[in-house]
Order: sequence, then structure tokens, then C-alpha cells
Amino acid sequence: MLDLQWLWVLLILPLPFVVRHFLPKRESRALSLKVPFFREVNDQRFSATAPSTSVLCITVSIWLLLVIAAARPVWIEESVSVPITGRDLLIALDISGSMQQRGFSTGNESRFSAVQKIAGEFIAKRTGDRVGLILFGSQPYLYAPLSFDLDTVTEFLGHARVGFAGQATAIGDTIGLAVKVLRERSAQNRIMILLTDGDNSAGAIDPLDGMQLALEHGVRIFVIGIGIDHKRSGGGGQNVLPGIAEKTGGFYFHASDAKALQEIYQIIDQYEPIEADAQTHLVVTELYPWSLALAMLIAAFLFAQNFLAGLISQRSTLVDRTNADAV
Repeated sequence: MLDLQWLWVLLILPLPFVVRHFLPKRESRALSLKVPFFREVNDQRFSATAPSTSVLCITVSIWLLLVIAAARPVWIEESVSVPITGRDLLIALDISGSMQQRGFSTGNESRFSAVQKIAGEFIAKRTGDRVGLILFGSQPYLYAPLSFDLDTVTEFLGHARVGFAGQATAIGDTIGLAVKVLRERSAQNRIMILLTDGDNSAGAIDPLDGMQLALEHGVRIFVIGIGIDHKRSGGGGQNVLPGIAEKTGGFYFHASDAKALQEIYQIIDQYEPIEADAQTHLVVTELYPWSLALAMLIAAFLFAQNFLAGLISQRSTLVDRTNADAV
């Protein structure tokens, strides 16, 4: 549907005609000219002619196009419904050296490669959520900020590599960074999905302190143990990560292989469903550049035509003068 955003601008359409009608006309005076070459001058025709019909039409067309451009025409397409959940979802992915271990999938891929692929599929389905990405090793960093642009977040995930953030595992610092990012938003639901194959071995924040920050700011944490089951491990993280997930309102999962990880993401989809109320957006295309460009093109054509006509006339006059001198 075509619409003019500033319809009132059309009121200036008759402005040139009004100005021409009401402005006082210039008084004409008889001109006297005394020259020694009267015969040559007498042969020339001096007359004030009105613009031709074609030039007048072109000028009016330029003015009309400029006014239309000023009125800001737009083309409004059918409304598009975009599901909005008000949920912010941060995926924290372990890229420490241990994630290079192979045998996690049937294709003998590394743990990281399998997680990277399946997490990308999960992100692509989260239409309506703001999704961000944290990568962590010895220290965490925000790799992709929260965004509705899921394609870009997935692309960023595809460029991630093991070892970029060091070889250790700073789980407490990672939770702290996630809470810092999520608390700056006014989302109704703040979700963190933590994927790791180890226990906390670096960083300044203890995982339990990170959990307290998450509780204070309403961040739910889903923990996925990649390869290792933290409930059965004998390390210092025994029951720590499962306890963090439980106390923050999330869940702990153990992904023994790629198939199990895929099933875990399906379970998370059930806990945090994608369906939500849709927000309607109108697709608006600005048309004024076309009107403005056409006006400028016509004006350039008219200028070029007059310029060439002047050159031809001047050249013709010089030729006539040369022929007269020769006679």
C-alpha cells in the first residue's frame, strides 16, 4: 500500500504558479543601441520568447517530483508477526584444551566440534529469544552479545576455536560474567546454559559465589556435563555444578555422547518453550530516493540540453561572422 508520511507537504504544489501570478511584472523599457555595423545587427532577431511547451512540462515535472519526495512516500507491505518471548538466553561454552578429546560422536569428532554443531542447531531454533554466546577457558569473554539475530550468533559460534581462552576452566568467573550481562536487561526470563567437561580450576570467583549472584538477579542455570558426569566425578566439582543448577531453578544434564547432547537440548526446549505471543511489525520501504533521483536526472538532462544548444548556437554565430568577414 502506498502512503505519504508528510501529506501536508503537497500544499506547496501550487507555490510556483502563485508566485508567478502575484509578483509584480518587470517593467519593459525601450532600448536604444547605436552601433557602426547596423546592417549586421539589423539582420539579427532580438525577441523575448516564452519557454517552449516541452521545457515547461519538464520543469513542472521536476517540481512535482521534488514535492513528492519531500512528502516522503513509502510502500507498506503486509504486517509480519515476530514471536517475542522476552527471554534472554546466554550459552557459555567451554573451549579449554580438554574439549579437543575425540570419540564423543560416531564420526570420531572432538567434543568441541560436536557441541559446536548441535549448539548451532539449537540456537537457530530459538526464534523470539535474545541469544548470546560466552566462550571460556582460563578466563571468560563475551563472544556474541545478546541479539535477536540468530544467524549472526550461529556464525560466530562456527568461528570459535579451542584454546583461545587458555587451557584451564574458570567456571565461577563465567557465571559472574553471564550474570553481569543478563542483569543489564529487563527480560522476564534470564537463562544461562553452561557446557563444560571439567571442574573449576581457574578464576577469581568461586562457583558458589557465582551461584549467589545468579540467585540475586534471577538467572536460571542449566548445566550440561560434556563427557564427564559431575555427579559421579571424584574431583573438586563433585555435586557443585549439579547443585548450582538445582538451586538456581535450572537442571543438570550429563551428555555422554553427541546423541545425548541433542536430546538434552530437546528437553531444554520443553522447559523453555519457543512459542510466545507474536509482535506485529510493518515492513516499510522508503520510496522518496526514487522520486528525488528521477527529478535530479531530468534536471541534469535539461541542463545538458541547454548547454549543448548554447554551444551549437555560439559555434553557428562564429561561422556566420567568419563567412561575413570573408565576403
